[in-house]
Amino acid sequence: MSLESFQAALVLSAAGNCIGQHSSTCDVLEHKIIDGSTPVQESIVLHLATAEALAKGKCGQQFLQEFATNCSECMASDMQRRVVSNIVLQRTSELQPSHHSTLFAPFNHGAVDNCASIRALVIGLRYHKPNHVDELIASVIESTRMIHHHPISYLGALTTALFASFAVQEREPREWGAGLMAALRLALEYIVSDGRNVSESGQEWQQFEDRWKEYLALRGILEGEKRPKFPKKFKKKEERDEFCRRFSLPRMESGSCSHDAPLIAV
Repeated sequence: MSLESFQAALVLSAAGNCIGQHSSTCDVLEHKIIDGSTPVQESIVLHLATAEALAKGKCGQQFLQEFATNCSECMASDMQRRVVSNIVLQRTSELQPSHHSTLFAPFNHGAVDNCASIRALVIGLRYHKPNHVDELIASVIESTRMIHHHPISYLGALTTALFASFAVQEREPREWGAGLMAALRLALEYIVSDGRNVSESGQEWQQFEDRWKEYLALRGILEGEKRPKFPKKFKKKEERDEFCRRFSLPRMESGSCSHDAPLIAV
């Protein structure tokens, strides 16, 4: 993957997120994006913090320390004029990169917003080869658990990173869902072998997997061998919203959670 393609992917992901966030004011937004007056979300700031850590060629514990350093520094500068979630505020205030124990957040039942799934695209760009899947899974899970320690968040992040790697590999999109199911099994093995919060993670894990299986079966691509089936265009916005809510978590707006944000984007 060329440097130009890597940079273009980062810019397009930020622009796409910004447009999606403000889709109700697209005409005004187009001008604001051009003149730079619309600040990107906290998730894109953390996306860039992740990219900077990966660009230094570090992995494992060193990558986590570098990412933690970037997160702490961006709170003092790049997060200006942005709405920052309480989860990110609290965790970044607790991070001390040189102290290993501060890099691991306690399990948080409320840490399910879409920040992790947006931030993780760059990990898929870095670990984009088929033989990189183990490094991809480890980097996604550990960096997500640093701030959003919940399976919905790190599995949503895994989905984004994995699909980014599949795109770079030029794999047929119909195969992506089956590839995700295989990666979920590897991710579960990682969580079990790691031993931290296994029981809490297991309680939420099945819900994530079941919703994706439901969606893939609906499209006829659970096995990844046939062309996907799509319904006729939704006649009304309400019909589209109702379809999206089918895969959202209860009491959460569609796309606001790492559970369904990658699914809706697909």
